[in-house]
Amino acid sequence: MATPALALAGLTGLGAPAAQAAQAVAALTAQFSSSRSGSSWTGTYTVKNGTAAAVNGWTLEFDLPAGVKITDETYGTSTVSGSHVVASPAYYNSTVSAGGSTYPYTYTFTASGPPGTPTGWLVNGDKCDSSPAVPPHAPTGVTVADATAHTVSLRWTAAAIEDFPVASYDVLRAGAVVASSATTGATVQGLSPATAYQFTVRAKDGRGNAGEPSAELRPGDRHRPADRAGRPPLLVKNLHTSGAAAKLDVVNYAFGNLDPKNLTCLNGVTKGTTADPEDPSQGDGAGDAEADYGRAFPAAQSVKGQADDRGRGGRRSRGRGPGQLRAPAAPVLMTCPALS
Repeated sequence: MATPALALAGLTGLGAPAAQAAQAVAALTAQFSSSRSGSSWTGTYTVKNGTAAAVNGWTLEFDLPAGVKITDETYGTSTVSGSHVVASPAYYNSTVSAGGSTYPYTYTFTASGPPGTPTGWLVNGDKCDSSPAVPPHAPTGVTVADATAHTVSLRWTAAAIEDFPVASYDVLRAGAVVASSATTGATVQGLSPATAYQFTVRAKDGRGNAGEPSAELRPGDRHRPADRAGRPPLLVKNLHTSGAAAKLDVVNYAFGNLDPKNLTCLNGVTKGTTADPEDPSQGDGAGDAEADYGRAFPAAQSVKGQADDRGRGGRRSRGRGPGQLRAPAAPVLMTCPALS
């Protein structure tokens, strides 16, 4: 799929996925069984080794059903945090022989509460059935939070988890990680102004399993090449859409297209009087009347969503541009009185 260009502050969409490493098959597996006795019940995990070599050391992890508490245990010890249990073997059953298991010295706990099967089983950090871990889903809602001449900040909606919780996110460019974050936002730095880039965002779980990349980002009008100050160009409409107009008492729509001798508005585009940028008189008689007040704005750039008409004599109709901010916001002062 082609990715549309997003100029920066230089930015384009989100591009192609990075290849994922193949997962190794776990050496150990575990099986769970339970039985009830009076007001309590027991749960047993049998650890098995399906390889041709002995495995020295194992750790079980699982989450207890709601309302269940461990009251006793044999053939191992555990630490419990909330409902999450981490169990370790005793010294005599920590090694599982090739093709063997921990039976009959299998880790067993006694519990109170409603009987049930624990969830999230792990043995030595891998799924107990030895199947490959399912990585997190792709993040959604990727958008640009901010952009300058040399940086772009992205934000997104958290990725849905699968086997393990999401631990971090990577922002990729051309398959390489250019930013990482533990939150749903990141800033890419070191970019060049007015340059197109492509990015993807992927989620990673606590075991390092990386998910699919996000969908491509479709940029809006506000993501345009930055000016020399590193800011996108400002249209009069932006005063309205950003909410700034409602907070202003007066809008001074000023421009420098004044004839220094006749003190009238200049027409067309005129250059500065000298080539020296430090000359204090450099701007006298210079300006771009078309850009400042002669240009007709299309509906997409109009405050009211209406395109300008040229009116009589080819002039732009009064009130189609900054004057539209008069109601209900601030009055507009025009420094050049040539509009008619």
